[in-house]
Amino acid sequence: PLQARLTAPVAALLERAETPDPDALRTTAAGRIWRLALPPMPVAATDIRAALARGERPRDLLPAAVLDYIDRHHLYASPHDRAPRR
Repeated sequence: PLQARLTAPVAALLERAETPDPDALRTTAAGRIWRLALPPMPVAATDIRAALARGERPRDLLPAAVLDYIDRHHLYASPHDRAPRR
């Protein structure tokens, strides 16, 4: 199980803050942890980085906010793409 791989401080936090109610994420000032089970995706981070380096936008693999951050900070771009434009 997942908890067997957690450090003691993380396990203690999870025990204190975990909730079965996703609405508690919005209504609790100190925050809560709600576990969401997702099926594994058959893609490696290496594949995502390679797609980004080719100039592709893997919208189905990364949230828009992550893609925006990558674009804003010129991450995974070739050195030619990073050069200031004149």
